[in-house]
Amino acid sequence: MWRAGCGLLFLVLSPQVCRAGEVRDPLFWASEQDFLKQVDGGQFIDRLELHLLQYAADPRWRSEWAARRTTGSGLFVEYGSTTTDELYVNGHIALNLFPLERFQIRYDRRDYQDGRFDVPEQRFDALWYPGSGWALVLSGWPVFDKEDASLGLGLRIGGPRSRNALELRVMNERFIWNWKTDGDVRFTRRPLRLLADGYYETGPWRVRGSIDWGLEYAAGETGPGGRSTRGFQRFGDVEVEYAPGGWAAAARLTGAALARAQAEPAGAACRLDRTWGRTVLTLRRDLGRWTASALAGWASQRDELASPSVPAGDYVQDSLLWGVEGGFQATRGLQLRLGYLGSLQHAERTLQLPGPLVAGEAEVYLDKAHVRAVYAFQPGMAIELLLSQALRGGRFGGGSVNALLAL
Repeated sequence: MWRAGCGLLFLVLSPQVCRAGEVRDPLFWASEQDFLKQVDGGQFIDRLELHLLQYAADPRWRSEWAARRTTGSGLFVEYGSTTTDELYVNGHIALNLFPLERFQIRYDRRDYQDGRFDVPEQRFDALWYPGSGWALVLSGWPVFDKEDASLGLGLRIGGPRSRNALELRVMNERFIWNWKTDGDVRFTRRPLRLLADGYYETGPWRVRGSIDWGLEYAAGETGPGGRSTRGFQRFGDVEVEYAPGGWAAAARLTGAALARAQAEPAGAACRLDRTWGRTVLTLRRDLGRWTASALAGWASQRDELASPSVPAGDYVQDSLLWGVEGGFQATRGLQLRLGYLGSLQHAERTLQLPGPLVAGEAEVYLDKAHVRAVYAFQPGMAIELLLSQALRGGRFGGGSVNALLAL
């Protein structure tokens, strides 16, 4: 029944087309206004760092999903409101089948969006195990328009159903684009991505990580006076947890980067380089039916931009983060938690000349309080509902839904 349910979720939640990775669609900014919209949409977002911390699932959920996603089936999602019009999305779906003892087929989908970075991926994997502890991997995503198809090769270190494993891949996002496209755009540097996923558990230690490292691609329109573009996108999330019993400590490092540059026939150019990183330390203590936890962290964003109307510009944002939370086991499987998060944040935009973007600086203290209800059906299956309130500013701070359904 659960396998059928997971299959149904796969069919319902998967769109007809989901282009993977770092190549933007469309590949070019249609105008400078579109460029400025992307720049401005990722800057001066109030409470974004608090939202991302508050809406993050429990470290034990993340570890359990990392352990099961390559051998089991299910979903892991984090959805939460970040602005009036935008939703934070961190969604994962996995479906693993073993037709033969040493042959595995997998569907893997991941979507991450936070207003600054959009990291989608969707692929089929075929794994063949020549030995008991390793496998060769063929990955790809076939689509109706062959020009958009992706293909990759990889290696899995770990048994067919082992929780502890490391998977490495090289993916070519548009491996036959230049031969199959009907348009006038050709890639002069292939859009390659290096992917790594791993999980390791021994005694009280749990280590998980996922890295999507895009190499720089380049493309241009054929013929005299054609536009050209280059860029890459990268995302990584690594976490270490130590849980000897009764208490646990974890350290998590998350980072992302993107670069896009576009040159017009007349010489006009647009460029955006954006990097973001966050380090979070957490400590949890179990006290019978009660639990207490605390966190501290640091987040930093750096943007460099240029366009015809903005010859040069920079954006800097640094956030010191902290929070506490207390929980109570209300009934079997149901836990209620009350928490507080605060952030001292400095953001500044510097422009060489005034233009459509406005230079500015803000140094503020932001905070949020929340209540969350967590219901665990059984190990690997739980759902969480959260409501929050912005204390400074006195308005609704957003809500979120997290779910872990792993078999």
